[in-house]
Amino acid sequence: MNYPHPEATANPPSSSVQPGEVLHPPCEPFKHVFGEIEDPVGLAAVLEPYQTPEGHTERGHLARELVERAIQTEGWRYDPGDTRSAPQRARDALQCGSCIMRGLCPGPAEFEITHEVEEAQRLMAMFADGPVWLKRARLHNIQMTEKKFSDITSDLETWTAALQSGFSIRALLGPIRNQRDKPLTRDDLPEALRQLTSAKQNETFRADLLEFDDCDYAIRVVDMTANNGYQGTLPDEEAFGVLISKFLNTMMLVDQDLNPQILSARLQKPVRSFDGGLVAEFRKGGKDRLYVAAQKEATGSITDTGKPIYQIFMLGWHGDSESSQQKFYDSTGLTNLGQS
Repeated sequence: MNYPHPEATANPPSSSVQPGEVLHPPCEPFKHVFGEIEDPVGLAAVLEPYQTPEGHTERGHLARELVERAIQTEGWRYDPGDTRSAPQRARDALQCGSCIMRGLCPGPAEFEITHEVEEAQRLMAMFADGPVWLKRARLHNIQMTEKKFSDITSDLETWTAALQSGFSIRALLGPIRNQRDKPLTRDDLPEALRQLTSAKQNETFRADLLEFDDCDYAIRVVDMTANNGYQGTLPDEEAFGVLISKFLNTMMLVDQDLNPQILSARLQKPVRSFDGGLVAEFRKGGKDRLYVAAQKEATGSITDTGKPIYQIFMLGWHGDSESSQQKFYDSTGLTNLGQS
């Protein structure tokens, strides 16, 4: 889906020339879009038909065509050593500040809009690439159902209306950045957890690396739920949202030593322990449960920041009944985990 963005600002103000200031002719992208216009009066005449409400959309099209040409320049390309924003790099590369068309050319304003839209699309792509459980947790945290989210992102009109009414992509993502990590095989699992999966030797488990804005660590979450052997009742959508959001939010809590609280046997009161880790449960009243296994020691670090990476394994969840809980323990092997 391509998300809409506002049109370029209509009627941009003209700029006066300061004494001794030398202005240069328009850039090549400008000439490609507007032709050989030699002075601002000529550009004003070209843009005049687009100043009306009816012509505003077409003006935006012209501006975006200018952007399409401009983003091919060095000024738009990402350079990690350059602290300027992408729009500023584009304006500097095209020398917009000393152009004879400054104040009239719709390009500079559209650079900013295009950058904002690209950033929004990047954030939406991050959301879309996340695992199902993370999507559900994020939606629950902003009190939105999957159906409502599907409805507002189904077409441009409803998406625009949602943005105008205050829907925020950043609020949806929260203080969490996610990216896919290298999948794990059965042999990559801690030895004690291999008995909890029916996965074959060549099957893989999805892994996602999560970083949190205010935490000095990252967490790799490995999804083992597809091969846990459990086929009983599951939590309903509301209950699952509660469980999974509790899990997500707990990963951002730290203990008195600033280590992830989810690794603490004292704070999590584990239902099972194994060599090097513990199994924690998350509850939603009744017997609805979500189970994860956490390794107490970091398994590596992020290359550019040095943040330690802790590893958590999602084991599964079950519905609200005593029999479902017992069936989950028995069918997954959790009953015997850590038992000698």
